[in-house]
Amino acid sequence: MKIRNVLLVGGVVLSTVVLLTGCGKKENKIKNYEKELEKTLNNVASQVENTVNNELKENKTTENNNNNNTSVNTANEAIRKALKDESWLKENVLPEYFKQSEDRAIENQKHTDTYFAKMASINGNPAYLVCSECASGSQYARVVTYKDGKVVASSKTISGEYSFIKADLNKHIVTVTNEPTGITSVYRIEGTEFVKYAKADLDYSNDTLYYYVNDEKVSKEKYEAQIKDCVEVKTSLTNENIDKYVK
Repeated sequence: MKIRNVLLVGGVVLSTVVLLTGCGKKENKIKNYEKELEKTLNNVASQVENTVNNELKENKTTENNNNNNTSVNTANEAIRKALKDESWLKENVLPEYFKQSEDRAIENQKHTDTYFAKMASINGNPAYLVCSECASGSQYARVVTYKDGKVVASSKTISGEYSFIKADLNKHIVTVTNEPTGITSVYRIEGTEFVKYAKADLDYSNDTLYYYVNDEKVSKEKYEAQIKDCVEVKTSLTNENIDKYVK
C-alpha cells in the first residue's frame, strides 16, 4: 500500500507535465517542467526504495520476534516439565542437600519447602531461582535456565545454615544472610553461576559488622545500596504455581 501511494504521486506529476506540454507552453517552460519531472521522479524512486527497505526491515523484525517468542515458549515448556519432575530436581537442583539428608539421615536436615521466582532472562533465555529450606533453618539455592536446547542448573549451590535467602530478580543479585549474626554473602549471577562479590562480615572481637564490595571495605550505606531491592523468594514450587509463573 505504501509503495502504491508513492507511485501514484509520481504518476500525477507526470500527467500534469504532459498536459501542460500539450497545451502549447513555451519551450523554456517545457524544459523547466522536464527538469522538475526528472527531479520528482528521482524523489519518487528514492521514496520507493526507502519504503521497500523499511517494509523489509519491519518484516524481518516481526519474523525475529516470532522466532524469539517461539524459543522462549519452548524453553519455558521444558523448564515447567523439569520443575515438576521430583527426580530431576533431586538430581540437578539441590543434590548436596538431598545427599546430606539421605546419607546422614539427620531429621532436621530433611526437606520442608521449596520456593522459586522468575528472574530477568539470561542470554535471552528464561531463568528462575529455586530455593529450598530445611527444618533446621538452612537454605539452599540454584539457578535454573535453558541453554543449548535443554534445561540446565547452576553447577554449584549457594547455602547457609540458620540463614535466609533474598534476591534482586532484575539485577541477578542473591544474598545469603545468617540470621543470628547478620553475616551476609552477596552473589552476582554470571551466566548460570554465582560469583561472590560483596559481604557483611562480623568482627567477633567487638561484635561489629564490616562491609565489603569487590574486596574493598566500604560504608554500610554503599554496601546496602547493592542489595536494597532484594526480596525473599516465597512462591511455593507447586505444579499449580509452576503453570502460573513459568511462562
